[in-house]
Amino acid sequence: MPAATVLLGGSFVHMVDLAMAIPAAAVLAVALPERPRRIAALALVLLSVPWIPVWIVKKLFLASLFVTAALLIRLVGGVLAVGAFGAIALTIYGFELRPPAGFEAFTPGSPPGALAQYAWGAYLAHLRSNAFGWLAIKIPTWSALSALLAAELFVVTARARPNR
Repeated sequence: MPAATVLLGGSFVHMVDLAMAIPAAAVLAVALPERPRRIAALALVLLSVPWIPVWIVKKLFLASLFVTAALLIRLVGGVLAVGAFGAIALTIYGFELRPPAGFEAFTPGSPPGALAQYAWGAYLAHLRSNAFGWLAIKIPTWSALSALLAAELFVVTARARPNR
């Protein structure tokens, strides 16, 4: 949980960092009581989608939906799984309607002998033109990390309360 929780406070979180939260989500998705277990399972599903690469590379659409469906069927089931699957599929599809330009689009204009930083700077300058999209694509991940923390806090506070 510490590795998963620290991601919420980081100023820069990269896809490789998100892998730190998946083990905690997987354990909580099978070990907690019913309600927090479902929350952790939904968090695991959201964390299993590589949102930014799926947004850019259309070939990842079906693979992401397959993993999402498999996890939802196994861990959640029922109407909640169908609803979550539909919401995730529509969200991915909505983002894919307006994908950002790939990094390769900015490297051909580099002057001869330019360092890699030149192309990277051009790419980052272009990202500012789609600032809302780059903020919105991170919402599912932030939601998953917050849900994971909420599921754990639910259990911790329940254990701390005296039985009456």
